[in-house]
Amino acid sequence: MKKPSKKTLQKTADDLWSDKVIERDKKCRECESVNKLSAHHIRVRAHKNTKYDVENGICLCWNHHSLQKYQPQRFFDMVMDLIGYAEYERLREKSEITARNSLATGPKIRVPFGLFFSVRITAALSSKRM
Repeated sequence: MKKPSKKTLQKTADDLWSDKVIERDKKCRECESVNKLSAHHIRVRAHKNTKYDVENGICLCWNHHSLQKYQPQRFFDMVMDLIGYAEYERLREKSEITARNSLATGPKIRVPFGLFFSVRITAALSSKRM
């Protein structure tokens, strides 16, 4: 059987993450609408430690999610009102953790959530093939 491409795995991971965020919140966190829901990354996807962390997601309707593009400051303020500054700072710190291993200080390695999540995605892909 052919091994799935990296792009296919990433798309599957993104879809699973989005599904889990929407399943958790069930409605737009701003207006409580259940129409045209999408999952938004609070910290950008470029941060690999929190890319697939469901805590880094918030469910929004299309109307409120579009503010990100058209009114970014209003969007940021809305997200801060929804999650609070302390939670945003916690996610920021979590997203910026890097794996380090120094002989002088000893190992300081944290396994990013994404690594654990990728194992679950591979298992999910395997079960879909059967």
